[in-house]
Amino acid sequence: MMASCENCGKSLVSPLACESCGSIFLPAEDVDYFEALGIKREYSLCKDEIEDRQRKLGMLLHPDFAMKKTPFEQRIAQRSSALVNDAATTLKDDLERAKYLLSLYDDEVLQASKETFGGFLAEMLDRREELGELRFSAAEAKPAGHEKSKEFQLALEKMETWATSEAQRIRIELESLFEKLHLNPSSAELKDLIARQIRSWSYIESFNHEIMATRRTIG
Repeated sequence: MMASCENCGKSLVSPLACESCGSIFLPAEDVDYFEALGIKREYSLCKDEIEDRQRKLGMLLHPDFAMKKTPFEQRIAQRSSALVNDAATTLKDDLERAKYLLSLYDDEVLQASKETFGGFLAEMLDRREELGELRFSAAEAKPAGHEKSKEFQLALEKMETWATSEAQRIRIELESLFEKLHLNPSSAELKDLIARQIRSWSYIESFNHEIMATRRTIG
């Protein structure tokens, strides 16, 4: 049940501030990012919605708006503003949102093991070796001619396409898994599957960073 503002009686979307009368409240210590922004606790979120909530709360908690409040309320507004920004930054990132949401169900499952899925780590090793060979070849070929440089860039684009496709596949799988976990929050099997997907995505993110670094090196 949605709480009501203690000053105007209107429903609170977020426990941080009342969007009807502008009252600012001290949030509970255990308020999570979803609650802070006033959005549903689910993986399938619209980034526009997150940004809209960040903007609305940001205006209420902004120093220019809070300057008319008491010193205590101003300190609360400063603290809550940082919370809103941290929440929005985390929840707008698909991978970080998955990690955070899983931690609300079980804050130990991601650290419990480093397992992914059969064959995944071997494939990642092959991909990294391929990228390493490309970096070595590019270094050996410097200064590379236009055609050779184009060949290296095309190889990197192919790797990026694979990484993007894998990340998209995992994101879709996570949406389905989190929907099931919402209905069965005590399922250890679902939590483990989600953790494996997150670990796999983290490897892909790391691989993407290596690709970008290689692109800068090759030029």
